[in-house]
Amino acid sequence: MNRFFLLSIATLALAATSARAQSTIYGLDVRTSFFFTSDTASFVGNYTQIATNQDPIYAIDFDATATTLWGIDYATLNYGTFDLTTGVFTSLGLTSGPAAAVTGLTASPDGSTWYVCEYDAAVGISQLYAGDITTGTFTLVGPIWTGIIIDIACDSLGNLYGHSISIDSLLSIDPASGGGTLIGPTGHAANFAQGMDFDWSDDTLYATIYTGGGTGVFATFDLATGAGNVLENTTSLNAEMEIAIKVEAGPAIGTTYCFGDGTGTTCPCGNTGAAGNGCGNGTFAGGAHLEATGTVAASGLAFTQGTPNQPMLFFQGVNAVNGGAGIVFGDGLRCAGGSVVRLNVEVMDSNGDTNLSGTIQGNGGGGAPGETRYYQGWYRDPALSPCGATFNLSSGVQIDF
Repeated sequence: MNRFFLLSIATLALAATSARAQSTIYGLDVRTSFFFTSDTASFVGNYTQIATNQDPIYAIDFDATATTLWGIDYATLNYGTFDLTTGVFTSLGLTSGPAAAVTGLTASPDGSTWYVCEYDAAVGISQLYAGDITTGTFTLVGPIWTGIIIDIACDSLGNLYGHSISIDSLLSIDPASGGGTLIGPTGHAANFAQGMDFDWSDDTLYATIYTGGGTGVFATFDLATGAGNVLENTTSLNAEMEIAIKVEAGPAIGTTYCFGDGTGTTCPCGNTGAAGNGCGNGTFAGGAHLEATGTVAASGLAFTQGTPNQPMLFFQGVNAVNGGAGIVFGDGLRCAGGSVVRLNVEVMDSNGDTNLSGTIQGNGGGGAPGETRYYQGWYRDPALSPCGATFNLSSGVQIDF
């Protein structure tokens, strides 16, 4: 058991593909004042100007359903929507919250939360706001980083990233505190307005990196190193571009199963959990719960109500143990088995919660189309273990790929 937890699990890089997905892009060229469309497969080749648009809007994104393109005017701080056919921006009112230059806007895949990045030149700091773009109401979350974070983008799992043109680097951003963590240099001397957005179909972070004087590139950011990997040179377009990728958040994925709530195998020492959870642990009598997040193509795992500040392991199996009812194991029930893949060891926070770092696929898991895989969280409970085994498990979740 100790070897299981002490094993260091290396996070595997997402496999590169020779052909890019083709997802539609809309954007603003703020250099020559055009609203345009293109796609991720051939950005320059399929670049098409739709209409003139002279609005100084440097913060745009589609909502989670990919039906409405929203933006915030850099000069007036008015929020509104774009007509995708005519390129016309319709202002719906003044935003509340940000008081300085708005440089970035991104939708969360939860369907309701939006994030705004503001650069306050008076203090030289970029700050994160969270709120609702449909009302224009935002609340300060906290400072991100010194200097200009020129754009922000949220992946299909809710992870947030920012592009600093002050240090030409990619950062990860904590949505709860606003704090930025340096990932690494992009390798490009970016100037002025920049665009970036995630393609939620595969969680690739695309960027239009403008380097001044009409020069630039269409690139992807490496989320592990920060490097901007050039896909196409955009200098022929003579454009300085903001972009938004028109891909909706995927439907809810995963089916929970194997509960310690009395509906399946009985928990080992009467430590029955709450409905839909695993068997009770020393901190939460209701037991721990596991959910799938993201999309089938880029799947995540969210674990709640384990043991605060203790390690836990996300793992994958090809079978639902005992027909999905589980078997007694430690203080809980083992629900997933067969050809086990150990995805990653995480440390639960002070609330006993944690998420899988990166995606299931990026950690060596997942399945081919048509296959089903089963997941569970195995965690330490050394001090207050109700049955004395000092470890427990969450409920299970099934994902059909």
